[in-house]
Amino acid sequence: MLLYGYGWRYVGLKLSHLISQMDDFDQLKQKGYPFHVDHLVNNTIHVNPEGLRLINFKRDKKYIIWSGGSNMFGEKISEEQTILNQSLVRYPESKFSYIGYSYPGWGPNNILARFDYLKNLKINKSSKGFFVYLLMDIHIERVCGSNSYYLWSSGLGPQYKLVDEKLVNTGVSFFTFYFHWLIIKNGVKKILTQLGLSSFKLNANNPLIESDKCLNLFVKVLKSLEQEFKASFPNGRMLIPYYNFHKLEEERYLGKLKAELDADFIAIDEHLLDIRNNPKKYFLPDGHFNSYSLSQIAKIMNEYIYYR
Repeated sequence: MLLYGYGWRYVGLKLSHLISQMDDFDQLKQKGYPFHVDHLVNNTIHVNPEGLRLINFKRDKKYIIWSGGSNMFGEKISEEQTILNQSLVRYPESKFSYIGYSYPGWGPNNILARFDYLKNLKINKSSKGFFVYLLMDIHIERVCGSNSYYLWSSGLGPQYKLVDEKLVNTGVSFFTFYFHWLIIKNGVKKILTQLGLSSFKLNANNPLIESDKCLNLFVKVLKSLEQEFKASFPNGRMLIPYYNFHKLEEERYLGKLKAELDADFIAIDEHLLDIRNNPKKYFLPDGHFNSYSLSQIAKIMNEYIYYR
């Protein structure tokens, strides 16, 4: 217990840095919040000091907030190929201001934790606009937590819990005893693996994801995100394009989200009919959407926004 507090923080930083070097990961680039990045994977990404993209920005009464994780951000592709930039090219005279509210590794919990940034823009309460959240199945894990995600994010993602049905931000897992014990376990595992003693296994998944507890938490985070958006944009509309939900997740998570949220859900694979059978056409080798996919998603969403 003597190490708890600053001592654990120091040990955790040293170990997480060592492990990231051993695995050659980009773990330390994902800093939760706040963050400031202007360069990622050899592609220049222009952001403001808050780490967000403001494109074609004017203090008018119409906004489109493009939010999500790495696919919305445009990880491993050029800035010109992101959904935001392709939307601007498609509609260069758009009267909408574009706000990019995404980052690699983010889930709705990250966006909810930083939604106060929009309040600082002093947006008129009569503002209209759209809040687009690109939802992927991995975002469930980011809200509910798993050992692998805690390690990948360096434990610096905001964590929420339901306390008496009320959503509470409990801070970041980095400051918990559990996270640093997990770092130590993983470090021991890697040392034993290098020595050829690979029987030591780290539980990579969290059965919590299949539980009602996780389901209720995930829906509550998305519902709170909708409420925050409506507080700033009372005349706005939330749009949720989604992809890669398996049958169980679609029935449980999407079913409940559709029942709880006043939002429009757009299934990407209903528009890109061959996406599941022709992965090389749509995905990078690491599983992220490629530039063609993002151009098609930009087309789908802009047609939805402008012509519905």
